[in-house]
Amino acid sequence: MKHVTLIMFVILLSCDENSNVDSSFTITATDHFVEEKSWIIYHDSTTLEPLEVHELKNDQPLELAKTDRATITLVLIGQEYNRKFVSIRSYLNAKTGNWKLKGTNRFYRGKADASTSIPFSNNYKLINFPSYGYGGSLTGPFPVFSLDDNEKMTMLCFATKTGTDSVYCDWLINSDYDSSNTNIFSFNLIHPMTLLPITSSRPLSYVYIGGNRGNFYNSFIESPLFSGTPKTNFMVSYIPAFEVQFYGVRGVYNSTPISYSYTEYGSSPATSLTVSDASVDALYDSTTLRFHNIALSGTCDLLRGTLTYTASSIRVVSMLFADAGSTEISFPIIPDTILTAAGVDYSLLRRNGNIAIDDFDTMNSYDDYINKVFLSNQQFLTVYKSLYTFSKTVSQATAKQSTISDEQLIDNERTNW
Repeated sequence: MKHVTLIMFVILLSCDENSNVDSSFTITATDHFVEEKSWIIYHDSTTLEPLEVHELKNDQPLELAKTDRATITLVLIGQEYNRKFVSIRSYLNAKTGNWKLKGTNRFYRGKADASTSIPFSNNYKLINFPSYGYGGSLTGPFPVFSLDDNEKMTMLCFATKTGTDSVYCDWLINSDYDSSNTNIFSFNLIHPMTLLPITSSRPLSYVYIGGNRGNFYNSFIESPLFSGTPKTNFMVSYIPAFEVQFYGVRGVYNSTPISYSYTEYGSSPATSLTVSDASVDALYDSTTLRFHNIALSGTCDLLRGTLTYTASSIRVVSMLFADAGSTEISFPIIPDTILTAAGVDYSLLRRNGNIAIDDFDTMNSYDDYINKVFLSNQQFLTVYKSLYTFSKTVSQATAKQSTISDEQLIDNERTNW
């Protein structure tokens, strides 16, 4: 299937009496941030209606008129992988300046498949091509979007032994790769993985270890994902011999309608996770696409509202980012022509809302987030070492109905938007 990306930016300008009338606002997309097409759309600051549309292209700075407006909203729509995935990101009241939308040099590189030899009965198998893990009953060939910096392929495959805690694996590093053909790689799962004890200050449903190497976007999960009874002590499988630039340990708690997660990065896997107890609650109005009566317990850097749906061969996620002090937040209006082009039925997004918070170790506010993500020209994972998230799914009728898990919604850790 052809790899298509459609990215739309929606910008909401609101007046700030203390802003500098000579301040400029530019947006530059680099490193394949825009894979096919994108637009900048101005909105009315009160009605959130779209006013103007501008096209954005890679490595072609878009200079917007100097203005006394100091805040913006940004919305992005993307389509990627075999099934259509549309990601909408809205940044309410964000700082203007010279924005850098830095991609990860991720684009379609052809296909790959794997042949595995498993000398025992197994109940789970995961094949990691760069940027994606394919497990269980999925069959290839699979599209590849990232390679190592030297245009070589690095992959990891592992399986659990039925009835035991044993995990066996095999891997390939810097293997030749031909983007014009379907590449077949073979694995012999005979190498036992190492079990690492990890503790948490709060109960978690599961914990896994990941690693990044080569091209920044190449992410390798080094332990199988098993949900279970929430607990605070885990034995997690990983491969010390598998060379990575840095490790990430992620713990997730899921219990409808609440979920929280904590991720910590470092040169070696973290073995003791200190998880915040901050939380948030709100009411959701599906008619106006508005979260209101937002109540925060504890501290965080920003609020995040999410709407999502999956239908046929498409999954749509719409996220709204805002200052942590906000008591209500609303989604901006997207032109029907853009939604039609992306294949999005926005009415399906109205059913359930998810209100969440994000707290980074290197940030103290929403402005810090905008500075580090868009104004510092850095890759996202280089600007923080740990991230705590908490989310609660609410619906128009009751806060107890939920079909959205935090794990489905949080994908911004691997991007810088």
